[in-house]
Amino acid sequence: MLTLSVLWNRTLKIFAGLMGVYSLLRLFFYLTHMDVFVGVEWREIIEAFIHGLRFDMVAVVFSNFPVFLLLLFPPIIQEMIWFQRLKLLLFISLNLIFVSCNLADIELYQFTGRRMTLELFNLADDIQDQIWQMALYYWYLTFAAVVIGYGLYRLFPHYNMYQVKEVRPLWKRTMGGVLLLLMLTVAARGGLQLKPLKTTNAFIFSHEALGVLSLNTTFTLLRTNKGEELKKRSYFIDESEIGEILPAPVVWPHAPTHENVVLIVLESFALEFMGLPHEGKGYTPFLDDLALRSYFFRNSFANGRRSIEAIPSLLSGLPSWLQDPFITSSLSSNNVEGLGHVLKKEGYQTAFFHGAENGTMYFDSYAQRTGFDHYFGLNEYPNRADFDGNWGIYDEPFLKFTVDQLSKMQTPFGVVVFTLSSHQPYSVPQKYAGRFPKGTLEIHESIGYTDFALKKFFAYAEKQDWYKNTLFVLTADHTTKSDRPGYEDVLGRYRVPIMFFHPGRLLPETDPAQPVQHVDVPLSIMHVLGLRPEKWTRLGHSVFDSQTSWVMNRSESAFWYLDRDFFLLWSEGKGADFHSHEDTRGISPLKFVEESNERRLNRRLHALLQYFFNGMMGNNLSVEIPADPN
Repeated sequence: MLTLSVLWNRTLKIFAGLMGVYSLLRLFFYLTHMDVFVGVEWREIIEAFIHGLRFDMVAVVFSNFPVFLLLLFPPIIQEMIWFQRLKLLLFISLNLIFVSCNLADIELYQFTGRRMTLELFNLADDIQDQIWQMALYYWYLTFAAVVIGYGLYRLFPHYNMYQVKEVRPLWKRTMGGVLLLLMLTVAARGGLQLKPLKTTNAFIFSHEALGVLSLNTTFTLLRTNKGEELKKRSYFIDESEIGEILPAPVVWPHAPTHENVVLIVLESFALEFMGLPHEGKGYTPFLDDLALRSYFFRNSFANGRRSIEAIPSLLSGLPSWLQDPFITSSLSSNNVEGLGHVLKKEGYQTAFFHGAENGTMYFDSYAQRTGFDHYFGLNEYPNRADFDGNWGIYDEPFLKFTVDQLSKMQTPFGVVVFTLSSHQPYSVPQKYAGRFPKGTLEIHESIGYTDFALKKFFAYAEKQDWYKNTLFVLTADHTTKSDRPGYEDVLGRYRVPIMFFHPGRLLPETDPAQPVQHVDVPLSIMHVLGLRPEKWTRLGHSVFDSQTSWVMNRSESAFWYLDRDFFLLWSEGKGADFHSHEDTRGISPLKFVEESNERRLNRRLHALLQYFFNGMMGNNLSVEIPADPN
């Protein structure tokens, strides 16, 4: 029969073994992302590993709670073979699921810059058909999961280990069970501190990546508090001060031009892939050439790290400052203004093009919600022979299809075109095998293919009647893996190209060196086209009205703010860290920051936070835009 000592030995063996598994997963994470920790002292890395043990304790207890509960059943039940097999199956199943999530997150972090949360599962329908191809593509992670799964099987005590003769009194067994529960309770809190551990407790180091290293994916999946940031801000008692700091968008004096507009969003086209900013060393010869004929903003940023975060920024001027993407957040039912609404008010036909299956990332529903009447996706594409075998239609044929549809639309039209092929698994049509440089990252070849498809798109569009009367805006949804020096810092992980091209006329003069961001794009389009929204947010500005230029984003543990001269990293409870912004790809410490600048930046950042979060909670983020006084 089962004794008290067997209960403790068995529980501690399982607990210690799983703690070892999580430390091994943390080591895998570190070795995979060593470039992120360049310049970090070994002492701090070791401290991060030790600090991470607290989060591992929480993960082990919460993910195995049903197993630990079954271990406390009376001895007579423990000895039943069916019960022992049930415990083994539950133990392996639960832990293999969470281990697999941790392994997947090692790769996912390169794209998102943060640990996985439950929000990812809001997109389960988008990835369920890709599970097997991703398991094969990332075979080394699949292999690691199989090896760890076997280790879990060996770790769990099997039934022949329970055959013992000694039976201790009931009161001793009860006392032992109570003490064991107390131990697990302390572990579930992450220690004896006043409050249980939260994600924010990981970020106690000088380098944000060390906080990410301390965490584990099981913890962020099970303990992330959805909505923890949804609290009212009260930095300014008099909210009229916020209106003075963040004025409503200006009204542009010229009348509507009734020109077409095509907004092209390139999948994963990080700025570092271009050759123009890097002495011609890149993978986008056509985009480089087009940039020379455009207003090309090199100091430009996405407002998120995922495609689902880019669309609200580009169509509604909403940055990704919530914990979850707006489209899948608890605030998704809020009133939102849309670029499509503004276009339709002036008689534009509107459409959204994306070669993936309809419903992917909720693009179709959000496009409709923001004023785009037509949606062209995989369902509308006429030739399934152009399917890439994974996500959707290859870029070259889909972009040609887009031009054909535009030529059927009445002018003026306003459309969004979202490319696809530079998405994992980075498929290139067989007929182009070996044509584009392989580069140093697996994505580089597909970047070359999409750049080629973009060249053919413009060559085909140039033959259409509407071409010279069209404003083209090009950007990327987000960055991805990086191997170019200068892009490993917090700014580099958001750097994407933003450019405005008009083949028929000159655009308003502006400063291409100013910092710009995705939320500036819709207002900039309205500026060029002479359109005025009835309501819009106070976030962003037109890049052609560059008196006030700034960028603000949310990283894993903090908010960062950038203007022409200064960079500020701020987190609640820790204050701000100021730097000078001295070049286009990096930051360097500023030893002496004038007190007036420090006050100004702090005041502006807090105004932005209060305006955004209070406006989101009150569903009144948008403000009335004053009419043209002329």
